[in-house]
Order: sequence, then structure tokens, then C-alpha cells
Amino acid sequence: MRYIDFLKTVKKCPFCFINKKLIIKDGKQVFLKYANAPYIKNHLLVIPKRDVVSFLKLTSEERKEIEQMLKFGVKILHKNGHLNVSILVRDGTDVGKSVPHLHYHIIPDMPIGPPELVSKKREVLTEEEEMTVVKKFKKKNRTSVRF
Repeated sequence: MRYIDFLKTVKKCPFCFINKKLIIKDGKQVFLKYANAPYIKNHLLVIPKRDVVSFLKLTSEERKEIEQMLKFGVKILHKNGHLNVSILVRDGTDVGKSVPHLHYHIIPDMPIGPPELVSKKREVLTEEEEMTVVKKFKKKNRTSVRF
């Protein structure tokens, strides 16, 4: 079944109702599973158990376990001969994410992004151009964003 057709049949969050037998590694806060609609062979997903849309809403415990599970997934792929791995997460609901439950993709051997950005045609900013952007971000976010 094509993924686009599968999505039309989904009535509830597919990540909240997972067959436990399909989980590669289960954690307290998150789990690792094979993507049921993989971009490429051996595409893995790290999924928080709590139904959350944004990584900004994750608890510190969830973030810590996500990082550990991502490392575990990358190690699995490395052991299986995939030395080039991309990790992708989309925050929000309108960025190409088809399931509104936060999840991290661990994708082996595949450049991620629009073809024109993945290609060698990307332009490098001058230091002055980069400084202009940095100043704009710093000025706009001086009081609203804390680390």
C-alpha cells in the first residue's frame, strides 16, 4: 500500500498504538522501531511514548532518553555497514510531517534535503553576510530565548 493511501486509513495516532513486537528497543520514555514507510532500507525511528508535537515540549528525561536511543540506533546502523547516517526531526505540524506525533528519523546512506541544497550548488556566505544574519537573530531574540 502506498504511504499516502495508508494515511487516509489512519483513524488514531499510529505511534500511540504500536504492536510491542515491532519495537527494536523499548525505553521508559521512548522506543526505537523500524520505519513502516521507510525512505530507504534500514530507516529507523525514535519515538517518544507521550504524544507530543514539538521537541520544545519534551521533558528533560525524554530528551535524555531520545539522545541515548538515537545513539543506539546509529550504532545498529554502523554495525550493519551504514557508516553515513542522517538524523531528521521536524518540529510542528506543517513541515512535511505526516504524523503529528514527534519522531526522529535515523536514515542511512541518504542525503537529506531539497536536491538543490544537497547538491554542490550551495552558496557560501561572506563573513559580512553571515554577521548581518547573526546580528538580526541576536537583536530579535535578545530577551525572548534563553539557553
